[in-house]
Amino acid sequence: MPLKVSTNIHPLLRLIFSFLLFVGLYQDSFATKSGNWLTVKLLNTDERFESKQMTISLKVKDTWQTKKIMCPANDHQTELEADFDLGRNETIDILKIVWPSNEEQILNHIAVNQVLSVKKAEFPSAPSHVFARVVGQGQIDLIWKDNSDNELGFSVERSQYPDRGFKEVGRVPANKNIYCDKSVEKNSTYYYRIRAISEYGRSLFDGAYQKTERNTGLVLEDVNQPLRMYPNPSKDYLDVRVNNNIMGDVIVKFLDEKGKELKSMRFRKSITDLKRKVDISALPFGVYMVEVSLIGYRSLFKNS
Repeated sequence: MPLKVSTNIHPLLRLIFSFLLFVGLYQDSFATKSGNWLTVKLLNTDERFESKQMTISLKVKDTWQTKKIMCPANDHQTELEADFDLGRNETIDILKIVWPSNEEQILNHIAVNQVLSVKKAEFPSAPSHVFARVVGQGQIDLIWKDNSDNELGFSVERSQYPDRGFKEVGRVPANKNIYCDKSVEKNSTYYYRIRAISEYGRSLFDGAYQKTERNTGLVLEDVNQPLRMYPNPSKDYLDVRVNNNIMGDVIVKFLDEKGKELKSMRFRKSITDLKRKVDISALPFGVYMVEVSLIGYRSLFKNS
């Protein structure tokens, strides 16, 4: 015998049934979040991506959570989002955003259970023209050009590999561009990279490398530029070598610590590998900046 279902439900009962059904659906919609949570919304209206990936990382106590966001390269985006499930944790210690430009934005002590909108900060300009030289048997000195006016300091990282394993070995206060690494070993090669740090985050890196077994000769070398000057220290002559495919005039200027020009010369570069010996015997004892205008390169050497 077929089951007979009556549709004659009292209006009040029908209303109650509908309300309870709505509440059940409403609770199910929040069942996906287990405890506390955070949604990070990146506001990026004026950023043109140079990479297809950016990362957002949260540190809670001693644990990191990382979300990678894929986005179209060279395309304007209005906003991007990442959701984090934080369980019972009530405070986020560190929020780190690595933008497509590889600049790192840091926020501290973030409250949970919110949609946090973040716009890319005004990062300090990256340092440039990083140089390294051996001093004695257990020290490497680094010098670089400070290109920012809003940094809190500089972070110096070191590795024995060019593309991995970098760890911070020191920090330098704002407006200082020299660091002495006294923890190096003889007959070893070290790679350095330096970036500016501000209250908003960290700039891009610039780097150099140095071999400790060489106390004369190629002691200054920027890994990004095909320019070498040696020996250092130097007394009478400085050998300048420019090896690239750029042809034209090479202008070499010697400046004192205040930027005053003391000596200059011009070479015509018509071959790939240009070598010139520069007479510096007339310069007094001291430390000078050497500027090569063809490739915008600065170096430090000691005349002794």
